[in-house]
Amino acid sequence: MKNLIQVYTEQQTPRLIYSLNLVIRNILNADYLITDKPDPDLPLINYSENKSVGGVFIQPEPLLFETGIRKQDIWISHIDKLPLFFQEPPEAVFPLDIFAFAFFQASRYEEYLHFYPDEHGRFAAELSMAYRHNFLNTPIVDIWTLKLAHTLVIIYPGLDLRKRKFTSQLTVDIDQPFAYRSKGLLRNAGGLILDILKKRDPWLRLRCVSRRTRDPYDTFDYIIEQARSAGIDITWFVSAGIRSKFDLNPDPRSGCYRRLIKKLATSGSVGLHPSWLSSQEILRNAAEERNAAEERNAAEERNAAEERNASEERNAAEERNAAEERNASEERNAAEEIKSAGKTMDGNQEGAENRVSAEARETGEAGLNEETRSAEEIGSAGKSKPSDEKKPYGESRMTAEKLAVEEVAGISIDSSRQHYLVLRFPETYRALAGRGITIDHTMGFLREPGFRAGIARPYQFYDLESERETEMLIVPFQYMDGTFQQYKRLTPDEAIKEIEKLAAVTREVGGHFVSVWHNTSLTESDGWEGWRRVFEYSLTLRKL
Repeated sequence: MKNLIQVYTEQQTPRLIYSLNLVIRNILNADYLITDKPDPDLPLINYSENKSVGGVFIQPEPLLFETGIRKQDIWISHIDKLPLFFQEPPEAVFPLDIFAFAFFQASRYEEYLHFYPDEHGRFAAELSMAYRHNFLNTPIVDIWTLKLAHTLVIIYPGLDLRKRKFTSQLTVDIDQPFAYRSKGLLRNAGGLILDILKKRDPWLRLRCVSRRTRDPYDTFDYIIEQARSAGIDITWFVSAGIRSKFDLNPDPRSGCYRRLIKKLATSGSVGLHPSWLSSQEILRNAAEERNAAEERNAAEERNAAEERNASEERNAAEERNAAEERNASEERNAAEEIKSAGKTMDGNQEGAENRVSAEARETGEAGLNEETRSAEEIGSAGKSKPSDEKKPYGESRMTAEKLAVEEVAGISIDSSRQHYLVLRFPETYRALAGRGITIDHTMGFLREPGFRAGIARPYQFYDLESERETEMLIVPFQYMDGTFQQYKRLTPDEAIKEIEKLAAVTREVGGHFVSVWHNTSLTESDGWEGWRRVFEYSLTLRKL
């Protein structure tokens, strides 16, 4: 086979298998086999300490042969301005352990370590190693993997490694489908008063409510038309949570929102946009489970300590009893010596001495029995058998939201993106998987564009706590509209330049270019003037 690569390794682990799948099958679009007897006619990666095996020698870091999570000793260097870590020794053919490198980035290992979450419970972009070392805008895993491909092809000219085709995807989050419609009489009456007080046009609200004009946030026909013209598919992420400070969508079963969801289901794919409240429920339940686990561990440690103390007391009691037995024996021996020396000792006196010794033994045995019972009572006191039943990541809100959208859209939903991008590892993905979600689009940062995992393509989620590759497919995105306009304060022209750079580097590695837009950012009002031009230009990048 022209794209088959042998991998020689002295140990197989779930982490290593995951990394081989990611690097060789996903990015290199090739196949591999693990062997301990390499075929000289096939390309070989020697992932071991044994340099004599030959092939492309990569000396393994310990990371892929460990279990558990610990702070890694990472030192970042650069080759041709390209950052790398997990460097190889000078005699290695390739400059870094690409498999450990890819695993660290893809698993989001650093997000499992202790950090201080932001106000929504998120891992902020500014905390990431990629941001702090200025390579967040670089799909670093893809680039180094393609450099490995180049090395392999030089050494094995018959190897056929072809870069994957560049693809793109438009995704739209619907946080607030309407500005005025679906708000009901009371809320619109209150809003009308605020319009007058804040000197906004109250007639616009009245015209929208009476359906004489289009709601300002109803940009859906425009989005559908532009995507159709560009030949690009749309994935809509629909909100269905109850109203809160951060959840502003109406009930999906309400008339106009219900009609909109049905319409969107015919114009693209529909996924779930789990509410902010549901994400907080996940974090809260996960925290409670962690606390319960810590309490169970503490109880087990206390019980073990009490058992050790009880055991020590039993041993001490046995030693005292043995000492008393020795003393009694010595007394008997002394009495016999006195008798043999000719001293007078009548039968009564001898009986008295025997009674004293017997009483001493009985006293020791009674003390031992009492201390033993006391130790056993101490060891068992306060013990409570912990329940083996783990509290599920609840998500009653998420379940209800998913069922509501499925009922209205008449479809089964298997994809999602978290509202406010509230993503915690592994709790969020476990919760989604428990609700039947197998594809998630949350992998990206709110305040910064770029490649959160250093990868420009969909890939499988590896659960570090359970040490296994899961069925959850992660689809990273490269930028969000609000990142440029609200957080980085870019003009439309500046945003276009940044989007061009992201698209170009994604194309270079044969990646999947994903953008995140909102219906509310395409209104050409309230600070979004000129952003339709950015949106339309971004759709043309798939053809460039």
